[in-house]
Amino acid sequence: MTQFEHICNTIVYAGVSIEVIKLLLISFTLEGQAQSWLDTLPPDTITIWTEFVQLFLSRVVLMTHVISTYEKSFQFKQHVAETLR
Repeated sequence: MTQFEHICNTIVYAGVSIEVIKLLLISFTLEGQAQSWLDTLPPDTITIWTEFVQLFLSRVVLMTHVISTYEKSFQFKQHVAETLR
């Protein structure tokens, strides 16, 4: 169980599912690009936890990988014993 899940499981409201609690609290755990992505979603885009997980993985994690790959492809370094010929 992740720390986020552990925290969510400590919060109990009558008639409120753990999925709703996760949806309410997830924005407090995101930063940077992930938070920006969540902030740009129209209201009621995500209504269940599995929807959030699917969207998050398909958008944020994929974009992070793409950006990382892009950055690595432009980080050329010449080794000490390497010539330019």
